[in-house]
Amino acid sequence: MSKIYADVLIVGGGIIGCSIAYHLAKSGAKNVMLIEKNGLTHGSTWHAAGVVGQLRSARALSAMVQTSIKLYAELEEITGQATGWRQTGSLRLASRAARMNEYRRAATFAKGLGVQAELITPEAARDLLPILNIDDLEGALYVPSDGVADPSMVTNALATGARKNGVQIREGVCVLGINRSGRTITSVKTNIGEIECGVLVNVTGMWAREFGQLMGVELPCCAIEHQYIITQAVPGVTANMPSARDPDLRIYYKPESNGLIVGAWEPDPVSFDESGIRPSFGQELLPPDLDRIAPYIENAAKRTPIIENLGIREVVNGPIPFSADGDAIVGRIPDLDNAFVAAGCCIGIALGGGLGQAMAQWITSGSPSLDLWPIDIRRYGPMQGSRSYMYPRAHEIYHNHYGIGYQWVSCRTMRTSPLYRTLKDRGARFDVTAGWEHASWFAQNSDGSVETAVGEETYANALQQEHRAARDAVGLFDLTHLAKFEVMGKDALTALQRLSTANVDVAHGATVQTLFCNENGGIEANVAITRLNDDRFYVVTQAVSGVRDRDWIVRHTLDLSHVHLIDVTSAWAVLLLTGACAQNFVDTLLDREFRLPKGTHAQGCEHILASAPVRIIPSSYQPSEAIELHVPTEFANHVYSVVQTTGASFNLRDCGLHALDILRIERGTLVWGTDITSDTTPHEAGLGNCIAGEKAACIGRENILAEAARGSGRKLWAFVADGPLPLRGGELVKWNGGNSLTTSGCFSYDFKLPIAFAYLPIEAEAAERFEIEAYGETTGARKIDLDELRRRSPLL
Repeated sequence: MSKIYADVLIVGGGIIGCSIAYHLAKSGAKNVMLIEKNGLTHGSTWHAAGVVGQLRSARALSAMVQTSIKLYAELEEITGQATGWRQTGSLRLASRAARMNEYRRAATFAKGLGVQAELITPEAARDLLPILNIDDLEGALYVPSDGVADPSMVTNALATGARKNGVQIREGVCVLGINRSGRTITSVKTNIGEIECGVLVNVTGMWAREFGQLMGVELPCCAIEHQYIITQAVPGVTANMPSARDPDLRIYYKPESNGLIVGAWEPDPVSFDESGIRPSFGQELLPPDLDRIAPYIENAAKRTPIIENLGIREVVNGPIPFSADGDAIVGRIPDLDNAFVAAGCCIGIALGGGLGQAMAQWITSGSPSLDLWPIDIRRYGPMQGSRSYMYPRAHEIYHNHYGIGYQWVSCRTMRTSPLYRTLKDRGARFDVTAGWEHASWFAQNSDGSVETAVGEETYANALQQEHRAARDAVGLFDLTHLAKFEVMGKDALTALQRLSTANVDVAHGATVQTLFCNENGGIEANVAITRLNDDRFYVVTQAVSGVRDRDWIVRHTLDLSHVHLIDVTSAWAVLLLTGACAQNFVDTLLDREFRLPKGTHAQGCEHILASAPVRIIPSSYQPSEAIELHVPTEFANHVYSVVQTTGASFNLRDCGLHALDILRIERGTLVWGTDITSDTTPHEAGLGNCIAGEKAACIGRENILAEAARGSGRKLWAFVADGPLPLRGGELVKWNGGNSLTTSGCFSYDFKLPIAFAYLPIEAEAAERFEIEAYGETTGARKIDLDELRRRSPLL
């Protein structure tokens, strides 16, 4: 058989694969091929419920669903093939106060997205869907522009559009193997011959994990059984009535003209073939598990009593793609130069149109137009791809699909600081980030003893005491989970200068806070770099973005022969000391006097502390009085013990990340992934101080300097509310008919009022009055320039 070549080879003929093909062709890409081992939609697309809802956990996800809706509405006119799209609206029902409060937050968030969402009475919900029993309902959230689509019809319409624009779509093509040379996929072996490719896209749905293994990577995705029933026709119910979710009963509805689809997110999910999904599995269903779905049919009978008098036409039990956190896994695969993935997506019909467009942009231009960090594959590390992690986590997120504010239970204590047991014995309460256990707060009394009666009052008191100690005395935080790399070799300086907006050609021991930016000037990372010697640098970044930042460094320095990156995260524990007494306290600990000099670069040096070697680095989280002690892990408990013993006379207190988040917001410190992202620029975020005036060119520098010359179109501000509101990010700042969503928020013990960050268009800065809306409540707010906020900080 002769070889075939495709510039872009898409493997998988579900809705996302066909959408990527459609958008690639629409953008002008040539020689695109899609192969599918069975038929289009076979796998999980064909049996999906097809509900399309816009309110998602992140702005980018909601934006992609909005793109899907627009596309599905016009696709029939473009391709001549129907999609089954109906703008029916959707209802979210609430039968308890906590759920209604969640909907108040969602309604506020929707305003920032430009989505109409109305809080309505139980009676209004029944008017929209007359079969509802509203006896126990407190209200509902109604989104008129949501809708439903026929999964098979919309997928085939996308395929038709792709074919019309030159895409080759070949069904019945089975992948037998993959040829890889270093970081490049060179070809795919199939039953029709070898297909060479410039770019390979893994869109194989529930097979993405197995296909990833052929590529030489472990992907944290799997398949889980999901069931719904289809009833007989319901008198008075039409296909144009809204879909509905009842999270408190764990059920959802999709009205059809010939019946009612009723599905359930049951608490005891079942994996689909953990040992591997057979390649021949196609347009098939699994045997119904009536025992598992029966309780939720009973729940449906409570909410819609008419179901008791209807027959069940069919029980659909089909596998759906899932991931270790319930969100899709998309983007360029780390350690491969020409391979992408879009998998693990349990809302493929809703996301399909928008995600296909974003992936096509990523493939053709190197980056998507949206910040896709919430679903970026690089949010995962190697441990999340293991079976022992992925399946328990996938089951837990499925179980909590309709949950409110839960904490992870599965896969805990897999990765811990060497201080974990010590901190736990001292009352630490832990959360998990990027697989790491970290202390969020300490249930301690004022004398340091452990408080056994833990509740909301205990938490509030502890948080306030930790905040006070970390400002006025000495706060001690364990930040061992920070990601740490050493970059070395005679090209190391060249590599980091290429990436960094700041000048990292500094004295040995100096630390520089710098940004990595993309070609458009968007912020890809916010890191601290310490120069250890001429050819060796120590790079520290957030735990959640460690894989991403490592990938960014490696991917953009491949042409340099003499630069090497080593992940040393597990080699170093990190203790952060903050507060007015932190500097004097560190002086008492060291075998020689240490001072952080004033100036552009703070001095980070190697010292001896109680016989242990430590690196002392100024913290990026806090002002110059905050100091990080980077300690070899084998010395961590010893150093911690010395710090605790010596700290008694300084009123030192253990502190957790909840207090640190308040401190950093009060100080105006920004976090990548929330306040700054790949689609925000340094000047928009007020980080011009991270841009060196004179240095060698870096990625994005031309656009960064151009923006500085012409001015930014928006700017990040702090807003202090006039009254009590629960702020955490995702609330609404309003002015003169305009609005913007907050990026971070908290209650400030410094201001004794809530505070949040939000971007304002330049033209809105002159507005006379601002308001903040949260959970349906509104109060006035005053804006503060971030530079002013930093000057006001008592720590400065």
